[in-house]
Amino acid sequence: MPTIPRTRILLTLGGLELLLTALEAALVSAPLHLPGVAVAPLSLLPWAAGLLLVWCAMVLRWMRPLLSGPAGAGEQEVYRRGRALPARALLARLGCWGLLAVLMVEQLTRAGSPGLQTVVAMVAVCLLHPLCVGLARYALWQRALRRFLASADLLPPPLTFQADSLRNRLAEVGLLLGVAAGILLALLVNLFVPLSASQILAMEAYLSWPCLLLGAGWYFVVLPTQTRPLEAYLRGASRGEEPRPRQLLESVARTHRLPYLLALTKIGFMGAMGAALMLMARPLLGLDPGQAWLLLTALLIVAVGAGVYEMIWSRAELRPVVTHMVSRPGAEERGMRATPIRIKMLLNLGGSVIFTVALALFWTVLPQQNPMGLAVLVLLVLLASLGVVYLTAADVTRPLAALERRAAEVVRGSLDREVRHDGEFDTSARISSAFEKMRKDLLRKLRTIEQLNEELEEKVQLRTAELEQSNTELVQAIDALKEAQAQLVRSEKMASVGQLVAGIAHEINNPINAVVNTVGPLGETVRELAEAEGAETDARQDALEMLRVIRSGVERTQRIVGALRNYARTDGEIPAEVDLHADLDESLALLAHQLRGVAVEREYSFDGKLTAYRGQLNQAVLNLMSNAAQALEGVDSPCLTVRTRARSGGVELEVQDNGPGIPDDVLPRIFDPFFTTKEVGAGTGLGLSITHGIVERHGGEIQVASEPGQTRFTLQIPAAPPEQA
Repeated sequence: MPTIPRTRILLTLGGLELLLTALEAALVSAPLHLPGVAVAPLSLLPWAAGLLLVWCAMVLRWMRPLLSGPAGAGEQEVYRRGRALPARALLARLGCWGLLAVLMVEQLTRAGSPGLQTVVAMVAVCLLHPLCVGLARYALWQRALRRFLASADLLPPPLTFQADSLRNRLAEVGLLLGVAAGILLALLVNLFVPLSASQILAMEAYLSWPCLLLGAGWYFVVLPTQTRPLEAYLRGASRGEEPRPRQLLESVARTHRLPYLLALTKIGFMGAMGAALMLMARPLLGLDPGQAWLLLTALLIVAVGAGVYEMIWSRAELRPVVTHMVSRPGAEERGMRATPIRIKMLLNLGGSVIFTVALALFWTVLPQQNPMGLAVLVLLVLLASLGVVYLTAADVTRPLAALERRAAEVVRGSLDREVRHDGEFDTSARISSAFEKMRKDLLRKLRTIEQLNEELEEKVQLRTAELEQSNTELVQAIDALKEAQAQLVRSEKMASVGQLVAGIAHEINNPINAVVNTVGPLGETVRELAEAEGAETDARQDALEMLRVIRSGVERTQRIVGALRNYARTDGEIPAEVDLHADLDESLALLAHQLRGVAVEREYSFDGKLTAYRGQLNQAVLNLMSNAAQALEGVDSPCLTVRTRARSGGVELEVQDNGPGIPDDVLPRIFDPFFTTKEVGAGTGLGLSITHGIVERHGGEIQVASEPGQTRFTLQIPAAPPEQA
């Protein structure tokens, strides 16, 4: 819900009212002090104060819906009340001053029999002087209230607002400049033209009313005639109607001409006032020709200054309308051209020069020169010149500053907002048009690049999907390869188990034969013992010896079976603390049939704790010992050495033999899967590869050093395997 800045409205309008009321009182009370005016201003003060309070109460009552905001009244109602408030305040103020005029005439009547000229002059003072200030109040209040409604987002759409407020905004410019011109003219007349009290009263009585009629004719006849076609165009555009090409071009041309027509109208109306002054100078005003020409000169000087300011200010008020019109299709392409920037600067600065030079010449032709007049004249020249220079500079630099800001946005990458000019096709507008074409071209190229990027992204996504599919197939192939590898490992292990079983069967056969061969004699001995109870015979000793042999064979069989069971454990075991030396002894026991005739040396020096996958570590050691036993076949004085020693963070295990060694061309490939130097059917070539994998799973390293007469495998095993294993 939009909110109305109530405090700001009251402070702004209250501050304006203090200044305008003071100016109003000065303009009304000053003529009452002229000789021959039998009016006491102080006697009217209570009436003026009471009427002022009544006026304030009425205005506050009218402002109540505006201050309550859309919560108390609809947005359209708030906007309507805001538009109507300045006019209501003006009419109410004039009504109050009308009552004071009646009181003033009544006071003059009681004081004597005033002449008609005095009565008309006093009525003009009480009505027309406040009217000038009231028109300024009307214009200033309109502008302030529009600004507050805009800040609360209560204004209608832009085209509707332009159609509703165009005439009022141009009228405000004319009214403010008219009031300023009247004050400046009164200042010049009072300072530089010597007039008597009767002449001043005559001017108030006879010249004020024609000026009022001329101003009313300008407001109610000339201005509506000039703005009505533009208002009709804007209302049609607000409803979405497309204008005919001829109507559009006529509207653009009329809008370009309007500031200059208003300025010429202002000068023409003030010239008409000068003509009326010259006609009434002798018969009604009692002015001699010198005074009349001085008044006419001052009036024309002020008219030129007011016309220059009205031209610049009206152009600024019409700029949004012109900008909208020339943005319509067909306006710019048909070559509509406004006043070139050189002509605009010539009119602006040339009018300022004429105004200031005329003021200076006016000083030189005065019959008598007021000492205070020179300072006032210099101040007027400075203010007028600086004002025109400021407005001209703003008119020229404003579009360039807007173009600079838009260029900075483009540099930052903001290309969506259109680069618009102020509707007048001067140098800055042509630069803006060229910049807009560059923006459109750059935006089109960027969109083309974005489209190409999107197509490229689609292709990349398609290729990525293909790669993901290929990757999935590759993963499946790898999984199949791993499964095949696992099957090969199991096959190798089963082959190793087969070899072990063959050796173990031979080993078990000896104790079993011992048991079998001993059972028969043991039975005979037992029978003999049974026949000779209690006798100390040789048979008893033989029986005891046979029982010892049986016990020894059974124990050896148990050890062999236990070692085989430890070796046959699955790969899914969990790490556990192992007795390394006992496991080494078991492995040697399992290979006893292969190591028959081989000297086995045990050099155990590791006395720490070791956590490992016991079955896998035993398999790795058994593979190394088995390879060493096979390498020692046919070697004189074969010897197998097994060493353990402590190392930093683990154990170092060596399996060394004095066999023929590994050839240099074979040594780099011994850990490759399926590589073997044995005959076909004698091995799969996976023993050392499996051993290498087991050592890596434990987080260790395996090294080999070989030369003729010696081969040494070194395993460095950490005290505990890594967690990721």
